[in-house]
Amino acid sequence: MKKIYYILTFLLCIYVQTANAQMGVNSTGAAPNAAAMLDVRSSDKGFLMPRMTTTQRDAMPAIADGLMIYNTSKAEIEVYRGLAGWKTASRMGVPFVVSGSLTLGGSGVVDATNLGTGDAISAYASGGSGVYSFGGTTGVYGGTISGNGTGVYGQTNTFRGVWGRGLTTGDGVYGDALTGKGVYGLTTSSGIGVYGNATTSGVAVYGDANTGDAGVFRSGSGSGVDTYSTSSYALIAGNSSATIPVAQFANLSGGTAIEAIASTAIKITGAIKVAGGSSAPAFKIVSSAGNVILNQLIIPNTTLANNATDILMVTHDYGSGGPYLNKAYGVFWSGSNWRIYLEDTSAMPVGATFNVLVIKQ
Repeated sequence: MKKIYYILTFLLCIYVQTANAQMGVNSTGAAPNAAAMLDVRSSDKGFLMPRMTTTQRDAMPAIADGLMIYNTSKAEIEVYRGLAGWKTASRMGVPFVVSGSLTLGGSGVVDATNLGTGDAISAYASGGSGVYSFGGTTGVYGGTISGNGTGVYGQTNTFRGVWGRGLTTGDGVYGDALTGKGVYGLTTSSGIGVYGNATTSGVAVYGDANTGDAGVFRSGSGSGVDTYSTSSYALIAGNSSATIPVAQFANLSGGTAIEAIASTAIKITGAIKVAGGSSAPAFKIVSSAGNVILNQLIIPNTTLANNATDILMVTHDYGSGGPYLNKAYGVFWSGSNWRIYLEDTSAMPVGATFNVLVIKQ
């Protein structure tokens, strides 16, 4: 009698639930949830979806978007996502937290693919880090495969746009782009666009370019580059060319390109070369009928010697073929220009050549 009772009860549940265009599978006769087409309930059994190998999965015809299987070759639940193909369910959750270690074959913990034109990963935080990665080799790796994309892009208002930390010899942040930007950091307020920290022998931020600039730093009002070190060099610059300058600093607004503050502000090993055409801080001037008044040689204001606070270093260049000047000479500001004068008040000879170096204050 009990078996007949259970059979009748089960058939009645199926009849009632099918009539409502829903189905509930349980041992209590409970109605299915109002939002569910199929409601399976059990306290001692699970749901077993179709199981197959990768080969069997790929042999299925006309796969529908959203189809789910358990892949026995990978021990993973997989979902078919149209043009994106099969994706494992364990790597589709955003946001998510992974603690401990996670090994997914040869791929990373997170594999984000955008087949359109948007961002593969977009991370935003109001007070913390947009992207924080901690690893022994590469903390954050970003690459673009075509176009002018950005490998890693970080934007922050108050904290750090991109923060990479390498413990040993790895890279804190590594960005790879064919024509765009490997790593792009932007801060709109008081934060740090790109922050790199290497605790031992690694490289905090490393830029490598085949043809373009390895690193470009621009600022609207703050520092373009701010470097600091407690024990070694704050900034090291070098190249393999014998003709291209190691570093170039330009201030397009007419201000100071480099400001050095220290007990020894600048230490130079090697010669100093200055350039700049007619506005160069170092130049030659030859006395002639047009620029000599009595014992004075007038230096025109077209050079950088154009202010009373200038410091001028002048040497006589006899090797240029001019007259030998065996007299004491000096410089003075006349109120409108600098002049080289002979101290014995004798006439300045025509054809005398002087080398002038101007230091601005």
